[in-house]
Amino acid sequence: MHSNANTVCHRLLHPSKNYDVSEGEIRNSNEECFPMNIDYKSVEYLKYPIPSLGMHCDSNMMRAQAKRLINGTLILFATYFFLSLVFDKNKDTEEYDARQRGLSRGLSDYINDKDDDANLVVDLYIQKNKPRPTSDGGDAEEDEVKDMPDLEVPNWNIVHSAEDSKIEIDDKVFKEQLNKSEVDSEWLKARKDLLAKGEPKKVFILAYMRGGSTLLGQVFNHDPEVIVWYEPLASFYGSLYGLPKYRHYRRIVFPGDGNFKSEFREIGKWESDNMVHYLRNLFKCNLPGLPRETLTDVFLTFTGNMQDYSMCYYNESRTNHPDFVWETKCKESSGMAAICSGEKFDQAIEYSIEQKCQRFLIGVTKIFRRNQDIRPDELSKELYDDSGLTGSPEKIDAFYKHEQCMQKLYKTAQQCLDSTRAEASCTKTSVRAAKVLRLKMRYIEPVIRAMPDIFVVHYFRDPRAIARSRVEISNPEMPPKLWANATKRMCLEMEKDISAAIQLKKKYPGAFLNLKYEDVVVKTKESLGGMYKHFGRSLNQETYEWVADMMHANEDDGAFGVKRKNASSLIDSWRHSFPQNLIDDVNQFSACNLVLTYLGYEF
Repeated sequence: MHSNANTVCHRLLHPSKNYDVSEGEIRNSNEECFPMNIDYKSVEYLKYPIPSLGMHCDSNMMRAQAKRLINGTLILFATYFFLSLVFDKNKDTEEYDARQRGLSRGLSDYINDKDDDANLVVDLYIQKNKPRPTSDGGDAEEDEVKDMPDLEVPNWNIVHSAEDSKIEIDDKVFKEQLNKSEVDSEWLKARKDLLAKGEPKKVFILAYMRGGSTLLGQVFNHDPEVIVWYEPLASFYGSLYGLPKYRHYRRIVFPGDGNFKSEFREIGKWESDNMVHYLRNLFKCNLPGLPRETLTDVFLTFTGNMQDYSMCYYNESRTNHPDFVWETKCKESSGMAAICSGEKFDQAIEYSIEQKCQRFLIGVTKIFRRNQDIRPDELSKELYDDSGLTGSPEKIDAFYKHEQCMQKLYKTAQQCLDSTRAEASCTKTSVRAAKVLRLKMRYIEPVIRAMPDIFVVHYFRDPRAIARSRVEISNPEMPPKLWANATKRMCLEMEKDISAAIQLKKKYPGAFLNLKYEDVVVKTKESLGGMYKHFGRSLNQETYEWVADMMHANEDDGAFGVKRKNASSLIDSWRHSFPQNLIDDVNQFSACNLVLTYLGYEF
């Protein structure tokens, strides 16, 4: 562990921290340094952070921080009292009433109406969030309300009402109420009851691109009692927002243009509820209830237990509609992809929302259900009558062609579901796993609450190795500085996920398990055996031997394969690619320092 004299920079692993990123430089803009002697071999402070103070320190420092905290709290309450007096004068206005009703309705799933603390948070949120002007002169919040679609999403049923979706709740307020750290006793009881029934295990693998998760997926594929879904949220976001191609994770988890940001994109209640419903159907093997995109997506070919279906679908598609085999082709050839993701297909989700793609997708599908023979000009009129949607003839025609294309693909999918008995193949499994790159830990809590018996595997790889792998694929002649910046960004991303996981583990004990790619490679039986034991099962010998063979294969099978001649020797190969002073700079970066220490990686 690197240290400089007796001074080390520390900060709490917390997603609310802000960072500045400019001109390739990443620096923490909210960092405190203080002298402290630490034995890094037995470091415990990461396991027991002080949530209120944001740091770990001796008794004198704790008293000083506590004093500042108390003073800050008094100022907060004084400010709240003053603002309450101001807002009391306006409680009879329509704007105040509408906001208060909407917020109360939106938070009702997570907040007890009798909780005074919750009411305080709602009041402070109302005072803080006045309408923000938009480019067209309207109010941003009002625009959001109008742009939220009805909650009838193609191909699966929605269990909540359209009324609940009309208000987008501020993510910080949403999470403050959702992420209380005390154990949720009701959830814990529900978990014990469900696990006692012996139903198939649900496993949610949260991993990172180029983090070795394909290997873990193949481990599950070689267990006949397991079905693993590869990147199911890719097709989910394709169905929800019309995103084409492989929906790069950055364009989903980060806001704006989809490039790295200091904060993740906020997920509203509508999107979160649909995701929960989607994953529930996935884990139940309710294949007809999945979006058409999932059953016509190329990622399905990676799911071992769906190979018969995948071959049927591919062969029948090549015969029936050879120009449109996979669902992304429907989006690109129809022109819809350019509308929802830009001419180069490089825009993030927020661009799609601005184009109202989610509303058009829902509206067009509803109309086609009523009338398969509708013409584009009739579609335009009915979209306006049903949803108040208007668009250019080119836009209407693009969604029209996309729907026609998807219906052809889905017809083939339905035929293959029946002929291969795919649903029965799924339901016979005792473990059902989903390998996910396109969701961050801070947004996983609604999934855990909806399925209390779920197991969340947080799958790590050394961020320095991930960064090298990512950069080498896109730029084999990468300058060392590019790797350093990519590593720092990766550390910031991991740090936020770890921070969220620390809080969630306190509230939902037994649901989380950390697993490292390096342990799977070097300590295969111990690491995979421990994971299987966590699920209440045993690692079979055939699966173990397959992993051992892959890690000592005769030849590598490429950057996207899992065969390696000597995988253990490659784990730290990144160290030989960069100058030591640059490695030291990365290791000293505050987020990397914390992540590497927490995960036990050598400096």
